[in-house]
Amino acid sequence: MSTRITVLVNDEASEKGLATEHGFALWIEHDGTKILFDTGSTGRVLLQNAAALGIDVGQTEALVLSHGHYDHTGGLRALLPLVGGADLYAHPDAFIPKFSHSGSGWHPIGIGVSRDEIESSGVLVRLSAQPQEVAEGATLCGEVRRDPRYVPTTPHLYADSPGGKILDPFRDDQALILNGQSGVIVVAGCAHSGIINQCLATQLLVNPRRLIGHDDIRAVLGGFHLNRASKELLDATVAGFRQIAPASLHPAHCTGQAATETLLRAFPDTCQPIAAGSVLQF
Repeated sequence: MSTRITVLVNDEASEKGLATEHGFALWIEHDGTKILFDTGSTGRVLLQNAAALGIDVGQTEALVLSHGHYDHTGGLRALLPLVGGADLYAHPDAFIPKFSHSGSGWHPIGIGVSRDEIESSGVLVRLSAQPQEVAEGATLCGEVRRDPRYVPTTPHLYADSPGGKILDPFRDDQALILNGQSGVIVVAGCAHSGIINQCLATQLLVNPRRLIGHDDIRAVLGGFHLNRASKELLDATVAGFRQIAPASLHPAHCTGQAATETLLRAFPDTCQPIAAGSVLQF
């Protein structure tokens, strides 16, 4: 079983000629199945970089949304005409309207297309709060149990509820778990529930009986949402990674420069940041 992951969209690029934006998307080839994980902010960067890297996103078999923010779902509208027949996997709360609040007021930051619009394009939407298998050996982890020590604070991010806007509980925040020959790969979008919590949820899912040596995490990659994180959160995250001991760490997107530098200092032999154009082979 082999896994090849190419970064299509990120805030930074690894080579000249690739476009950047505040967003994230990965092209994952896992044991022969082609998975698109998130879609970036606009669709323009997704399609431009895919073409530059020789990737045909029209071959997408499974479309996975890590959560319902625009910087991970904004490319959907541009993508839909190309991927009819694929299945889309997400948590039901991904489609709840989401907002950012600042001194200038409320700003919509949710998915810009409806479920009906998606399905009218031929894409079947599969929503579940429980773990979902998106392909053989590839599973969305479901809702993440949270140890508050590892949860980033985002007091400006809200979601609709029957009683009005509330601080977003991010029930829709999920990681994609890829089972490989050398261990498990944890793929995060923004890790609003905490990247360590996503890793712990992964270990519990793949090894519920806690058998020794059956929940080894080979790699953790994606957005860790540590931009502007407190020292306490950074220290807890480093300690968590030391305990989990993944063979490699690959921060991107919303991890933030300061946190990335902290991880590089803490794990100089195993931390390798990724950007648009980066390719990981497992």
